[in-house]
Amino acid sequence: MRDLISQSEFVTLVKGKQSTVSKWMKSGKLPSKDGMLIMPAAEKIYHMRIAGLPVPLHTGEEEVPKSLTTEDVAVIKDDGKKLLKAKAEKETHLAELNKLKVLKEQGKLIEVDEVINQCNKAMEIVRSELLNLPSRVAMVLEGKTAHEIQLKLEDVLNHAMKSLFDLGSLYQEDSGKQENLS
Repeated sequence: MRDLISQSEFVTLVKGKQSTVSKWMKSGKLPSKDGMLIMPAAEKIYHMRIAGLPVPLHTGEEEVPKSLTTEDVAVIKDDGKKLLKAKAEKETHLAELNKLKVLKEQGKLIEVDEVINQCNKAMEIVRSELLNLPSRVAMVLEGKTAHEIQLKLEDVLNHAMKSLFDLGSLYQEDSGKQENLS
């Protein structure tokens, strides 16, 4: 048997919006008679539309197919919520991807492989600079006192560290970046 209920009762029942129900009634998307909604067909069709499922054509007098039960309506409601949640998550992830794209275009974000390559090049330079120190100072240190050797090694190491720091700035400019590595 079909029951007739008012729009406000229907909105309360389905926890929907009055404007949506009214619009769908006027456009014939919900079965109604004399301004009242035909139950349970209206409820089933409402939840199918909210969930984005195809709805069979009706004249307002026809019922939703008998194969659609009250349990089906509950599944449709749940699937509709899942669909909305999935769409929201998709939009959130797309926004995050766009943010990362903008940061990359602004030069504030670089690929991991690029960082690894830059670190490897910097480590090669540091290694080479440090390994060349003994051969550069050995002849100069011959015959010096411990204090003179210490002072000379400090000078050479300070010079090497300053050169490496300056090289970092030059390397950064060569990479086309505006910011310092430090």
